[in-house]
Amino acid sequence: MTAPTRRVPPPPGGWQSWSLSLAAHGALIAALFFSVRWQSAHVEAIEAELWSPAPQLAAPPAPPPPPPVAAQAPRPEPKIDEAAVQAEIALRKARELEERKRSERERLERERRDRETAQKLEREKQAKAKADAAAAEQRQLDNMRRLQAQATQHLGAGSSNATSSPRGDPTFNAKVVACVRPNVSFPIGLVRGNAPSEFLVERLPDGSIGKVTVRRSGGNTAFDEAVVRGIRACNPFPQPPGGAREFTISYRPEDAGG
Repeated sequence: MTAPTRRVPPPPGGWQSWSLSLAAHGALIAALFFSVRWQSAHVEAIEAELWSPAPQLAAPPAPPPPPPVAAQAPRPEPKIDEAAVQAEIALRKARELEERKRSERERLERERRDRETAQKLEREKQAKAKADAAAAEQRQLDNMRRLQAQATQHLGAGSSNATSSPRGDPTFNAKVVACVRPNVSFPIGLVRGNAPSEFLVERLPDGSIGKVTVRRSGGNTAFDEAVVRGIRACNPFPQPPGGAREFTISYRPEDAGG
């Protein structure tokens, strides 16, 4: 009879053994690392300082005294520059002269303006006087018109062919009476009655009287001559209606007495 064959188990797998080996070695390395780290723990150092008394230092030496200050010599008086002084005086005089000239120019300018103002006022005064004279003349004309109601003498009519009669114009009559009356200087009380005298009058183009002739006397020769002088002094003589050069007027003593 044959004995049974004993089967030998196969050897364990290779990877399992390698794993156990690596794990064992890792544990061993870890134990060694922690044991060495525990033994090399940090020990605090203790410091000690040796002490000894500080040495006494010697006092510093006193500083040397300052050197004596030498006495300063007195400063010399500054020299006066005569040329500069003379130049300053000349400049001051020139300024004063210029100031006087400027003041003189201003004075002359003020006088010129004052003269112009005075001349302007004089012109205005003359213009006002002229206007017043014109107004007075106008008033005189107005007065002559008012004398129309007071005229008591009418101009006579002439018979000559060279004369014209303005007898019917009361305005002209009043103008003649107003113009002649101031120039007749005669005591009317010496004239008797109120008889009129007639005069032939020649009036020139400029208003002056050329000649005056007594055509008929009212009876008093002295009165007639006074009226003739009054007619000649009337300048300009009023222009008769129609512009006649020769005409006859009649004048009574009461016309001269107002």
